[in-house]
Amino acid sequence: MSESNRIEYLDALRGFVMLLVVLGHVPMYCYHHLNGISFSTIPSTFHLALFFFISGWFAVYGLRFTVNSLRFTVYGLRFRVYRFMFEVYHLFKKKFVQLVVPTVVFYLLFCWMNNIDVVENLWNDKFKGGYWFCIVLFVFYLTMTVAKAVTEKLGGALLVLLLALAMMMLNTNMVTDMLARYNIPNVLCIQQWQYFIFFYMGYMAHRYQTTFFSWLDNGKVMAVAVMAFFGSLLLWYQQPMNLIEIKLTFLLWGGLGTVLSFAFFRKYEDAFSHETRMGRWLQYVGQRTLDVYLLHFFFLPKNLEWLGNYIMGNGNPTIELFVSLSIAIMVVCLCLLTSNIIRLSPTLAHWLFGVKRLN
Repeated sequence: MSESNRIEYLDALRGFVMLLVVLGHVPMYCYHHLNGISFSTIPSTFHLALFFFISGWFAVYGLRFTVNSLRFTVYGLRFRVYRFMFEVYHLFKKKFVQLVVPTVVFYLLFCWMNNIDVVENLWNDKFKGGYWFCIVLFVFYLTMTVAKAVTEKLGGALLVLLLALAMMMLNTNMVTDMLARYNIPNVLCIQQWQYFIFFYMGYMAHRYQTTFFSWLDNGKVMAVAVMAFFGSLLLWYQQPMNLIEIKLTFLLWGGLGTVLSFAFFRKYEDAFSHETRMGRWLQYVGQRTLDVYLLHFFFLPKNLEWLGNYIMGNGNPTIELFVSLSIAIMVVCLCLLTSNIIRLSPTLAHWLFGVKRLN
C-alpha cells in the first residue's frame, strides 16, 4: 500500500496492537511473572489474533496472481509455465527479506547479548526468545500463497478454511505429544500455527469488505458480539478448561476481540486521524510495527522483579495497569528512536527492517 492510499484508522489500529504486544510482555520480561493482575491481561486474549488478522488484511495487496501461462518448445518437448510461478517466487523472496532476514539478525544479536545458547534455544524454545512471530507469519504467507495459486474458487476458500482449522488443532496435547519425540513442535513453532485461522479471516474480510463492514455497522450484530465477548470472559477467564473449552474460547475471544477492536477504530476514525495527537502517534507506531517488534525485547527492563512482587502482593490492578502501560510506552518510544537512527542508512533499513530500496 502506497503512502497516499494509507487508511489512517488501520495504521492507528496497528499501532494500538503493537502497544498491546509490548504491554503483554512487561509482566513476563520485567516483573518475571507470566501474567499481570490488571485489566491489561484482558487484551492478551485477543491481541495476537488481531495482529494476525491485520496482517491477513494487508496480505491481499501481495497475493494477487496472474493465471496466464507461457507455452514454449525445447527440443521438440512442449512446456507450459504459469506466470503466477514467477510471481510466487518474487513474493517468497520479498517476504523472506522483509520477515526472515531481520528476525534472524535480531534474534542472533539478542541471544549474544543475553548469553543464550542459540542451538539449544532453537531446539527447545517454541517462542524463540520471543522472535517467533515473523517466522510464523512467513509460514502463513507461504501457506496462503500456495492456496491462492491453486484456486480462487469457493472450493479453494473452503479448503483453506479446513486447513486453518487443522493447523489450529495441531496445538493439542495429543498431536504435540506425538511430534514431541523429535521435538518438532518446538523447532517449528507448531503451537503458534493455530493463529493462521485469524490470518485467513483478515484476508477474507478484506476481500469481502463490503459484507464485513455491513456487519460492523449492524447494531444488533455488535450488541451480540459485545455481550458474547464479555460474557464469555466472565464465564471462562482464568478458569480451568478442557480441550473443547480451550479451543472454543481461543476462537471466541480472538475472533470477537478482533472484530470489536476493528469496529471501534473504524467507528471513531476521526479520533485516530492525523489531526489528533493520539492519532498521529498511533499511526506512526503502526507504520513501524516491525521495527518496534524486533527492537522492543532489547529495551524491556529486566530487573523490575521487586516492582512486580510489590504490585502483585498489593493486588491493585489500576496501579499495575498504569505502571505497565507507562513502561510499554517508554519502550516503544525508545524503539522508534533507535529505528530512526538505523534508518539513516538505507542499506541497514533494507536488511534490518525490510524497507524497500529506492531505485
